Amino acid sequence: MLSRLALGGGLLVVLCATQGAQADTSLVATGSASTGYSTNILGVPATDDVNAAQQPEADGFSDLAPGLAAAYEHRRGIHNLLYVFGARLFLRNSEANSYNNTLSYQNILATSARGSLRMGAGFNSGRVNGFDQAGNEVVGEGDLLPDGDVEFIAYNASLSYRHQLTQNLTGETSIVGGKFIPTSGVEQSGETTNIEHRIRVERGFRRHLVGVDFRTGFNKQEVPDLQRSLTLGPGAFWTWNVNASFSTNASLGLDVIGEYPRLARGLTVPRASAAVTYSHERGRASIGWTRGVAANLFGGDTTVNTQYFTNVTMPLPTKRPMVAGVAAAYATGDIIDVTLDQARGTTERASADLSIAMELTRAWQLGLRLETSKQTQNDVLADMMQFEAITSQTQGLVVLTGRFPAAIAAQVPRRSSDRVESGASDFGGGQTTGSANGGAAATGGQQQ
Repeated sequence: MLSRLALGGGLLVVLCATQGAQADTSLVATGSASTGYSTNILGVPATDDVNAAQQPEADGFSDLAPGLAAAYEHRRGIHNLLYVFGARLFLRNSEANSYNNTLSYQNILATSARGSLRMGAGFNSGRVNGFDQAGNEVVGEGDLLPDGDVEFIAYNASLSYRHQLTQNLTGETSIVGGKFIPTSGVEQSGETTNIEHRIRVERGFRRHLVGVDFRTGFNKQEVPDLQRSLTLGPGAFWTWNVNASFSTNASLGLDVIGEYPRLARGLTVPRASAAVTYSHERGRASIGWTRGVAANLFGGDTTVNTQYFTNVTMPLPTKRPMVAGVAAAYATGDIIDVTLDQARGTTERASADLSIAMELTRAWQLGLRLETSKQTQNDVLADMMQFEAITSQTQGLVVLTGRFPAAIAAQVPRRSSDRVESGASDFGGGQTTGSANGGAAATGGQQQ
């Protein structure tokens, strides 16, 4: 699979090179190198049992993440292809080393004067230890991360079509799917398959955006028994530009979860979100709350998650450009056994991140980062595997990131619900973030 994707990427680069002056292409080498120290390299629980198989152990480490990015922009679309190899190498405990290979593709195409098509695909494989992130394509915000080491393979793909129905009314349909396959190291989790389809209609005003959506999701996972669940429900959303700097957004919906294919033993779960954002040309801050249904790869099948988060990014008053970032999040979840129509466990995860990044040149940055995480998983049913653990880790890093050459063709823009952008085009430009081992960028902390 990886070889096929690599061949496809090579053909894309060749195609880019053969397009005339109307196309803008680039092939850029990217890289990240860091050194740091972790208080719990395997992410195992602290215990007073001297006979326990594993005790928390601290060690220094180095991260390496070389990559190659290809970008191709023509009159009607943008294509991005990225490959990154990430490795975390410990000083004394080489058996805890982790690595991952990530290959991802994104594009956006203007199919007509009113329509645009987005496509994405990703492949991720490797070995992670403790709280080492497996990559943004694999692990979601608030997910519990495994104790010890896990080897895995993961695939994902997405497709969406957006069409401007009238001057102010827009419709969108999208489908997202993924598969996660742990090949060793996780006894309580098996293969996971997720597919979600969503239909969305929105109405734009000068300072407001309102709309409705409906989603249908399918999840299949062994935890440890085979569970297949179906999630469906309507929702509504609203974004309001309070003034030139402040904006708010909120959503409200209802999900029905049950066994597939009959929705037997159905469980109704409200979903909602709310956030306030301050945006400035040199800084950004947000605070918010979300509640919804998701699949937790390591913690269980269907999980009802509640998360509180805050992010602040601001420039520092220094001669050389420097940016400071603070991010914090706290999430709780109920692991739902759809076959029994009840919760079989609970989860908690808290994290905080402080970073400072200095711009050395246009393409190179030097960063300092301090992050801490704490998580708890508690299975409560007597006939389920008993597991009660509190696991924590703190680590500090010095990170150097860059690319060569500095110039890069246009990037596929990110969708943002922070503000109502009147008349904004999908080709209005975007930004990218990068990091070693799939974590958050040194300059920005966590993305929400």
